[in-house]
Amino acid sequence: MKFTVVIFLCLFVCKSYAQSQDSLAVISVTEKYIQAFYQGKPEWLKETLHPELIKRTIKSFPDSEKFIVTNGKSEMVELSKVFNANGKFDDQSRADIEVLDLYNNMASVKLTAEKWIDYLHLIKLNGKWQIVNVIWLMI
Repeated sequence: MKFTVVIFLCLFVCKSYAQSQDSLAVISVTEKYIQAFYQGKPEWLKETLHPELIKRTIKSFPDSEKFIVTNGKSEMVELSKVFNANGKFDDQSRADIEVLDLYNNMASVKLTAEKWIDYLHLIKLNGKWQIVNVIWLMI
């Protein structure tokens, strides 16, 4: 009986440790993602964004209905080169990160930045966490 309890506790501790390591990795990837825009570091996006990334938001023009705009990884990398050209943001700009859920090799994160909110989906492939989906709106 004691042996079974010890084994159970060891498995629980190991799983908790692995989850906390994954949680820290997810936060780190999310931080690097937002800082890539704030600091103009496109190489960070090349690392944090999965090649199949889809990023979506809702837009409209005057006198038009709302529609969805979709961007991919290459567009995000290029945007990061010019996003902060005026120097408005820095590494101290708002980047509130909340891990909403983490299960096995997938995670959902809420990122509240200076003027927008991103909801991100991350996946862990071959031991590496990357952002695969983003939906966002201005606040």
